[in-house]
Amino acid sequence: MDAKTSNYAVVLIPVPVERDLITLTLLRLGFQAVACKDIIAAEEAIERQPVNILIIDVILPGANGLDLVMDWKKKENMVNCKVIVYSAMRFPEYVSQAKLAGAVDFLIKPVELDVIIDRAKKWTTKIHYR
Repeated sequence: MDAKTSNYAVVLIPVPVERDLITLTLLRLGFQAVACKDIIAAEEAIERQPVNILIIDVILPGANGLDLVMDWKKKENMVNCKVIVYSAMRFPEYVSQAKLAGAVDFLIKPVELDVIIDRAKKWTTKIHYR
């Protein structure tokens, strides 16, 4: 798949092992996936092209991921983006807040690779596992 036909995913998770594991899983699914270690990198990735999936942690250095989602969903490249929140905060109020912020899904840490694969397939089209 080339950049024009592949799904574009942005992964903003501050923990390198988790970020890399999710990004590599998305790459194997055929995504053009960008691993972002901070907010600046994520904003740059969002500006590049329309985003199909954003996977974002709630707790970020210097920011709340849900606040970012509400702001970013207003951007032109995020109009059709499916936001998946990734967090250890499994309290019902966090799940509700994530949905109010515009998230379509909530993954609870630690997450199994099969769950990431299932959710990515659920929220996108043209996924072919390699």
